[in-house]
Amino acid sequence: MILDHLSSAGRYHQLHPLFARAFHFLLTAPLTDLSAGNHTIEGESLYVAIARRVGSPPAEAVLEAHRKYVDIHYVIAGIDAIGWKPLLDCSRVRKPYEEKDDVELFEDPPVSWASVGPGTFAICFPGDAHAPMISTDLLHKAVVKVKLL
Repeated sequence: MILDHLSSAGRYHQLHPLFARAFHFLLTAPLTDLSAGNHTIEGESLYVAIARRVGSPPAEAVLEAHRKYVDIHYVIAGIDAIGWKPLLDCSRVRKPYEEKDDVELFEDPPVSWASVGPGTFAICFPGDAHAPMISTDLLHKAVVKVKLL
């Protein structure tokens, strides 16, 4: 998992051919005006999911992992404490992988936490089991889904 400020996003463009477009979207789109739900950027290859809701307490954290997409979690308002654990160390499957939703859920507890506040982002790769939306505050965030090539 990578944690950084959006102003430094350019240093990560070389990690994936669609990262430049994803970060350009985060820098230029009217994120505060987008309704909750999914919005297409470039078909199935690149889209954004907007969330506006109160987060869950850490005790309710559920680790998730993806195989087809990289997540870029960008916080617009609030503080998201994202739990993390290496996928290889996850052993307690809560929900087996479903290709349609590209998600597998785990009962394992996170081994570390990243505090992601306004203007910052966390990149979660397929090897990163992560538990987002952990907060007692109202969270407003954009998760850009970047398809692996």
